[in-house]
Amino acid sequence: MSSVIEVKPKKHDDKEKSGAGVKEASWIDLYLPEEARGYAKLARLDKPIGTWLFAWSYMWSIALAADPGSLPSFEMMALFGCKALVLRGPACTINDLFDRDIDRKVERTRLRPLASGLFTPFQGIQFLGLQLLLLLGILLQLNNYSRVLGALSLLLNFSYPLMTRFTHWPQAFLGFTINWGALLG
Repeated sequence: MSSVIEVKPKKHDDKEKSGAGVKEASWIDLYLPEEARGYAKLARLDKPIGTWLFAWSYMWSIALAADPGSLPSFEMMALFGCKALVLRGPACTINDLFDRDIDRKVERTRLRPLASGLFTPFQGIQFLGLQLLLLLGILLQLNNYSRVLGALSLLLNFSYPLMTRFTHWPQAFLGFTINWGALLG
């Protein structure tokens, strides 16, 4: 005996479809002190996909560089995992500095800390400087070749927001930028 279940589509109003007026609480809102929340959101710590993308290129090359029959260096994996986390922040901060006027006009991005006015551009630059100091601390633990490649990756990260203005293929440039990490591992 079979039974048929009728599934009726749920009715949504336009606001519900667009997500307007709906604010999801992230772990940042739940667990960080209020003073740190804006900075964590500026570094996009609540959206880890960018960190994962950087980390995958690092981890893949570290694994390939391991001696045959042995595991990759845990120390290098941990160091580059930290680098992926720290590198994502300046990349997002510089993007928000360049695009803050555009972000104000876009529903999805209007609440970002620089676009919303939570931080001034000068505060954004100060936070960028702090993040770059953390990144320098990680780069100084690497050999000279990796330091140079790591510094060059910053040029790529800082150039990406500008590519949206000069090319119809900014995502291809972003893919190149993220996968630059394969040279470092």
